[in-house]
Amino acid sequence: MPVTEIRVGGVFAGVLAALLATAAMPAGATTIDPLHAFCTGAFTCSDNGTITPVASTQPTFGFTKSPDSGTYDLVLYALAPEPPTNNALSFSITETFPGATTTSASLVSSTPWTSGDLYAYLGLTLANGSPKNPIGAYITAGVDPTASGFYVYQADMGTVTFGATTDPTFSLSTALPEGTLILGFAEANGKAISTAQSGTLLLDTPPPVPAPEPVSAALLATGLLGLGMARRRG
Repeated sequence: MPVTEIRVGGVFAGVLAALLATAAMPAGATTIDPLHAFCTGAFTCSDNGTITPVASTQPTFGFTKSPDSGTYDLVLYALAPEPPTNNALSFSITETFPGATTTSASLVSSTPWTSGDLYAYLGLTLANGSPKNPIGAYITAGVDPTASGFYVYQADMGTVTFGATTDPTFSLSTALPEGTLILGFAEANGKAISTAQSGTLLLDTPPPVPAPEPVSAALLATGLLGLGMARRRG
């Protein structure tokens, strides 16, 4: 799916979520639409309403928000399924556009996130209308049925300015474990705007390339043999 389609879909979903949230909030409350992740380059992903699967464990990706404007401190989070081997990952995240900043990711806590909302686990204060990111939204969508929580890694990417031509994009230094989730919090004035559940990236290994059927392989071999004989006759 082209990147433009992914981004438009994410923005539409964000606007719809904001409208629904506004209808449910008291008069005078301010709704801030969440962030939405999108894929770039050769990587494809599509927002299916609950989470955004990516057929890669090392994608290039970015973030947008709606309205797509404003300057914030963007902190990225990678949530690795909590089997013990995932509590000692070593990787960095590079901002590929518009800057070229590389930040090493660090483990937030040796105690995995296993219950409640992510913002509370991280000790953040949310802006009005920002999703709380409950763990149930991610456990049920994960690809590791044995995981009951996540080890959370963070990388503070510094100041970013959202906009049609300035939305930041990033790359990972190495592949992350299958089932890792990537999302971000844009922070300003002591409050954070989180990534929507549906805009969070779920990393998965790409499907295997199907092997040729025996008949097709035999026909190919016969064709190559015939070509070789024709060349010798020539």
